[in-house]
Amino acid sequence: MKEKILIIKSKNLSSFENEYVEKVILNKINHVSYKYLEDLKKKDFLKINKDFHVIFQVSDVIRNSETFKNIDECSKNLDEFSLIHLGDETLGQSYEFYKNCKVVLRAYFNPNIKYKNYAIPVGFQSGFKNEKRTKEKKFYKWVFFGQLHNDRYRIINYLKALTPNLYQKSESFMDKNSISVEKQKEIYQKSMFVICPFGVINPDTFRIMETLESDSIPIIKKFYFTDYFKFIYGDHPFPTVVSWKNASKLINYYSENKNKYDQLQDDIEEWYINYLNNLTEDIKNLIYGKENIQSKQFYYQKAHGRKLSVVFSFWFEFKFKRMKYIYRINKIILRIYYKIISLLE
Repeated sequence: MKEKILIIKSKNLSSFENEYVEKVILNKINHVSYKYLEDLKKKDFLKINKDFHVIFQVSDVIRNSETFKNIDECSKNLDEFSLIHLGDETLGQSYEFYKNCKVVLRAYFNPNIKYKNYAIPVGFQSGFKNEKRTKEKKFYKWVFFGQLHNDRYRIINYLKALTPNLYQKSESFMDKNSISVEKQKEIYQKSMFVICPFGVINPDTFRIMETLESDSIPIIKKFYFTDYFKFIYGDHPFPTVVSWKNASKLINYYSENKNKYDQLQDDIEEWYINYLNNLTEDIKNLIYGKENIQSKQFYYQKAHGRKLSVVFSFWFEFKFKRMKYIYRINKIILRIYYKIISLLE
């Protein structure tokens, strides 16, 4: 196994996850270099193949995208290579490319991929990495920043009576009017809990790791019949609700029992440090060809990913609900519901 690692990515790839890739995913891997795909010619891969193990970093593996065509062509000049795939929220991309990879690290767990892969968290926006962990005095009981789609209007209505709180609506992902990363992190640090509903389509969200990096506590929700986040975080200690109606009771309990909250925060901090240590060690071992895996989530992905309850949950969410006529009806109902809610506010 070549010791030197070369990360190849497109210039078009966003810098959103750079800190996550460099300081978490590749944290324990030495001798890492970076090059842009657009700066390389076919002849360059002869030397690269001799000196480096290549890891392609991509946001999609869509066959007709120009970037993927270039990666696919370049990979044919390599003896072996790996892949960091941090897109695919809809679980709808092509995975044929995976079969040629030595290691595939991907965001968003998908039990229906037949090729070997390891699902990791979607990560966090650059600027959230916490190099010095300090506990801030908590002011807010809960906070939420983001778009108010899906069930998020209802969440706000369930919880807004619990004060002090802070929530801010954004119109889109990376809304230019959103507060800065620095300010958001500062507010998270002063909040007991951060509400972490599912993303636009997928249960996983940047908000969870951003919360953990900010020394706050994420509240998550079950994914139908299963705890989706066991496949990403293993035996996590996150407060988990079946319905967001239950979140107010949970927040009240910890607000009234400071010792219990402090213990929960300590437990989550200790767990998170161990989780990151095991995750980064496992990634290093996988890249260097040692399948000595410690992280529990990788065991769950392999052992429980094909359970009937898991398969049904994923089929219902990502296949049935995405059928055109079902999707349109659901969208109309939600639009009417949110319109009524906005008129009542």
